[in-house]
Amino acid sequence: MFLDRNIGKFFHGWKRLRSQSLLEERPYNHIKCIVLPTLESYILDMLVKVAKVISLSCLLMGCSVAKLTEPSRASEDAPVASRLSASTSRQVVVTYHPMATKIGYDILNQGGNAFDAFVAATAAEYVLGEGVTSLGGPLGALLYDSRTKKSVFLDAGFNDPFNPKQKWDPQNPLPGTSVLVPGAVAGLEAISTKYGKLPFNTVLEPAINLAEGGFPLNSLYAALIRNPEYGARLKQSSYGSSTYFKDGRPLVEGDVLKLPLVAQFLKKVAKHGSKYVYTGPWAKECIKTVNAQGGHLLTKDFSSYKAKWTEPWKISYRGLEIYAPQNNGGLNTLLSLKVLEHIDITKFGKHFSESADALEVMTRVQSEVMAEPWLYDNTKINDSEVISTVFSAPHVDEVWSRVQKKLQLPHVASLGTHSYHVIVIDSDGNAVTGTNTIESFPWGNGIFVEGIPLTAAGTLPFNTKPGERRRSPLSMQIGIRDGKLKFASGAFSASLIPTAFEFIVNIVDFKMSADDVVNAPRFGAQAWDLHTLKPTGGLWLDPRVDQDVVKTLTSRGLKFIQQGYLDTGLGSVAVVHDNGTVEGAITPLSAVGPVRQEIVGVGISLEAKDNSIYVNGIVPNTSAASDGTIHPGDQLLAVQTSGDPNGSWIPISDLKMEDVFAMIRGVAGTPVALRFKRGVKDFVVVLIRHKIVRQQ
Repeated sequence: MFLDRNIGKFFHGWKRLRSQSLLEERPYNHIKCIVLPTLESYILDMLVKVAKVISLSCLLMGCSVAKLTEPSRASEDAPVASRLSASTSRQVVVTYHPMATKIGYDILNQGGNAFDAFVAATAAEYVLGEGVTSLGGPLGALLYDSRTKKSVFLDAGFNDPFNPKQKWDPQNPLPGTSVLVPGAVAGLEAISTKYGKLPFNTVLEPAINLAEGGFPLNSLYAALIRNPEYGARLKQSSYGSSTYFKDGRPLVEGDVLKLPLVAQFLKKVAKHGSKYVYTGPWAKECIKTVNAQGGHLLTKDFSSYKAKWTEPWKISYRGLEIYAPQNNGGLNTLLSLKVLEHIDITKFGKHFSESADALEVMTRVQSEVMAEPWLYDNTKINDSEVISTVFSAPHVDEVWSRVQKKLQLPHVASLGTHSYHVIVIDSDGNAVTGTNTIESFPWGNGIFVEGIPLTAAGTLPFNTKPGERRRSPLSMQIGIRDGKLKFASGAFSASLIPTAFEFIVNIVDFKMSADDVVNAPRFGAQAWDLHTLKPTGGLWLDPRVDQDVVKTLTSRGLKFIQQGYLDTGLGSVAVVHDNGTVEGAITPLSAVGPVRQEIVGVGISLEAKDNSIYVNGIVPNTSAASDGTIHPGDQLLAVQTSGDPNGSWIPISDLKMEDVFAMIRGVAGTPVALRFKRGVKDFVVVLIRHKIVRQQ
């Protein structure tokens, strides 16, 4: 899926996602990939495409990092790391929303096991998620059954549609062609019926009550609703307009959001099971709704859908058995660990974030593994014989040999040898670690069926056959030693793959606590320039890493990005101690962001509403603020880019928001003329463009 060359056209659509109602510029979401400048150009091109595909949901968290880390807020359910996991002596529930964590514990206290609690907490995340996850999306989960001592992977990902017409065409972007059949409901039911102790309808009750009774919006949720691009999508339907807006204004932080249609949907799923979604009324309504917007979904797409149980791949790593899905994200992490076994990463005396030599080893190992072409071939990934060969000693040695040739370590030769994530471990030692997501923009393309936002993941091109399961980037791992569970982890965001690798090294090699694992400085994936959409040639790196370390590695040909927009990964970790007690933690959202943007503009904030563009704010200390003429609510009618009121004006009525921004921006020190309407009066303002810096 990642090798399609049309992905660049899709990513052009992401430019429209930079519409945040603070400036004439739009913040980006996360992208995923890791590559060093020494890779051949075709590999870089391939990884660029990987980066543009995965973990769109997590990318969105960077939008409100500053607010999310403030100690005071109206909502009690804001995703803040220190409040998102809780543990008793021998069980733990780790989620990104405190309400979901509480629901997980309530299920355990009612006699449910880890699998019941996971289903309940994940269903709650689908309700609470800020448009970035959905029951209309996929689900992946890695389970460990303490009774049988076996691990299994639940694959409830997307299938490729049977009708070839149900294919996204960026030249003719019909919203209906972006929709894929969801796997979430089938996945939740499969886990519950196969491994749970409580009835499926019982574990869905908390999510039903949450949707019905409502919950206060946190700052991230409010920020995404007021985002002009996402808000415009929500307003495309009467449901979106009536649910997320009040009197035409977006809901704000602290407002209580009730989702009665979602509650009704979950009640029907609780009563009828997943057949309601795949062969019942919801499937029929979904097909009708999607096809009315240019789609070509078939009844067969729904009726043939099944959640799949697959055997995860297993490796030995420093005395532990590590399990991960046999997919791109899982196998990448496992091979990186096998290659790293050639060296004792702790012998440098410091954590890799404090040692140039150790950090060079980590980044070069991850880089070489990421360059393995079989990782992007669906046929090979699904072929166990191929994977066995890849993990054989000769191939692992070959990858390590490539790493060694690039290392510039003194004395090293003698040393040798992809959203939200939920983890639950119960007191019997059962564990489940899984990612829930919408795998597209928040709320997809704004298409809802019974309150469920449908994914827009169909915009991502895949090299899969009709009806075939699309390759999954989801990354989750379980570690076993001497038949006992030792840890469970999962990563997502742009830096999903390096984060998963670093989590396990921190747990196994550096023997860190869960809290230390998620808070330790990390390197990320290939860094991107948010304005040009091009890779910088360097890796994201936590700003806390000392500059002496960075300078040493720069002299060895490596490049890192430590300022501006940063993504060093998000995820969850649960660690089981030798005495049987457990602890869990999530990465702080500060691992993504902040964005220091320097643009040229005049300092007006614009929003699209009712097919028109309006001012919704003036940025302090800008030319618009100094002039004082423009007010929030003024309608922008036209732009004269050279600042000559008597020149040729460009009406903005048929322009996209990014085109309007492009006309207003320009060279610092030059004038731009803007024509507005306030009430029945038109007026013209000439402003001087200048540099504007903001921290987001």
